[in-house]
Amino acid sequence: CSCDGRTVNCGYKALHSVPEGIPTNT
Repeated sequence: CSCDGRTVNCGYKALHSVPEGIPTNT
């Protein structure tokens, strides 16, 4: 899934499908 970019970890965690920010696609 992707992330809205609310956190610093968002970018790399989105690659693991575990965004700490706002998930835009589950």
